[in-house]
Amino acid sequence: MGLVSGRRSCRAAGFHVPVVVLPGCRDCGATTSADATQNSTTPVLAALLDAVEARGHALTGEPRATREAVLRAERHYGQARLGDEPHWLSFYTEAELAADLGRNTHLTTALDQLPTAWVRTRAALLVDLAFAHAGAGDRDAATTHARTARQLAGQIHSDRHLRRLAALVLPTGGRAAT
Repeated sequence: MGLVSGRRSCRAAGFHVPVVVLPGCRDCGATTSADATQNSTTPVLAALLDAVEARGHALTGEPRATREAVLRAERHYGQARLGDEPHWLSFYTEAELAADLGRNTHLTTALDQLPTAWVRTRAALLVDLAFAHAGAGDRDAATTHARTARQLAGQIHSDRHLRRLAALVLPTGGRAAT
């Protein structure tokens, strides 16, 4: 699976996938994040693209490819130098990368570091946290995060977040919190 099909899989599953247009790469034939970044890019952009590819592999049940893309994302982000990244990538912090890679312990950190004005991203992280806690068997935390995410999704009229929440199954077989 490549970057393009990974993005499609992620979107079909209702996940937020950043749209990144690389200058001069519209017709470069890139099919993986590695292809798209081998010419000229920054470590943070490479990490973002690797994270998108990892999510696509995870959604299609490819653990080896997922693991490889996650490791590439972490390696690329580790090569970043403060001040060398373009301003438009300033949103992509280490906490954001951790959230993109599904690092449950970092999702809360990402949420805490997020500016309160970023309501759409906050709602997406809360949905991710609800699923993470449900997957870990913590019904109470999953319910709390789902409830807050639903309120924010309603404020911003996000059908996508509401659809994702509707698919949440709580640990004891219940449905998503209302």
